[in-house]
Amino acid sequence: MSTMQYFRFFQDLWRFFKAHSDPVSADSWWQRLAEEADQLADRYGDTEFVRKMISAVVWEIDRAYGEKINASN
Repeated sequence: MSTMQYFRFFQDLWRFFKAHSDPVSADSWWQRLAEEADQLADRYGDTEFVRKMISAVVWEIDRAYGEKINASN
């Protein structure tokens, strides 16, 4: 990827995180998250780097969701 492609990827990754940063328990919500993660990876060549970055963001969304659930109990 060129420097500009990395820049666009990080912009899109930020938008992805922002759009999914308040998760809900509905299976359809998590399914949509997975589908959009795959679409983002495909858009940027589905390289190991791209997959790892997306995985890190999905992991953080899941971690924050678990924290939110634990706090409400």
